[in-house]
Amino acid sequence: MSNLLIGGTGFIGSALGEALTATDEPVISLSRSKTGTTGAIQQIALNLDTQLLPDSLIENNPDVYLLTGQTGPAFNAANELASLKQLVQTLARRSGHIFFFSTALVYGNCTEPARETTLPNPIGSYPTYKLAAEQLLTTALPTEQLTILRLSNVYGSPKNRGFINLVLRSILEPLQPLTLLNNGDTIRDYIFLDDLIRVLMAIKNHPARHGIINLVSGTSYSLNDVVSATEQIAGRRLVITRSDERTAEAQAIRTTNQLLSDRFNVSLFTTLTDGLRQTLKRYQEEQR
Repeated sequence: MSNLLIGGTGFIGSALGEALTATDEPVISLSRSKTGTTGAIQQIALNLDTQLLPDSLIENNPDVYLLTGQTGPAFNAANELASLKQLVQTLARRSGHIFFFSTALVYGNCTEPARETTLPNPIGSYPTYKLAAEQLLTTALPTEQLTILRLSNVYGSPKNRGFINLVLRSILEPLQPLTLLNNGDTIRDYIFLDDLIRVLMAIKNHPARHGIINLVSGTSYSLNDVVSATEQIAGRRLVITRSDERTAEAQAIRTTNQLLSDRFNVSLFTTLTDGLRQTLKRYQEEQR
């Protein structure tokens, strides 16, 4: 099976591309600017904001991984949704399987762990966009052709730009204090990158891979928990300031991975402490 990664040079896409090539499957990775060959991955520059996806890239009905629309300084919900609408028109003409990378943030604040059947209640522009994208894809594509992956906070590589990245950078480069909003009580599920890739590889060719899947560890932690675990691993205290100011996003995300366990026989996940220890080593190796 051939594979097309749209947005494949990012944090998750880079790791996924390496895992796919390790199985000797052809991989093409699209990004806005990178061209050439990285290992066994063919890199093609294509800006989907202004360019159409060529039919030649999907004529063999590859598995398509939609990794675009990730949050960051350049994220624009309206532009991302417009690009996705145009892209879906091309993908709908083919029969390859589509994997869309969404977010567990679509559930909003959760008092109980959210299942795939839990009614979404997104807070903020990013999860609102992801839910709209899910609905667009669900309407445009046959059920058996689409997998929606609702990811928790992924960490495990220096390419990450999330909260754990800020904590590890502060441990390695203690130049400025780290500010925790909501007094550090914001709750998230965190999943180690290696676990994420392992689960993706288990899902990708499974006959029941369609539908919505929570790709999460099933264990939630506060920002304070992450800081404390990192300090213990590093043997160093961070300079922390806490504020009761809240960001315009959900403050308590709790999810369950029961479907992963029941349908795909996936249940063992790296603990936060072990994952942070391995991730810190990768950051240290990058600095050498």
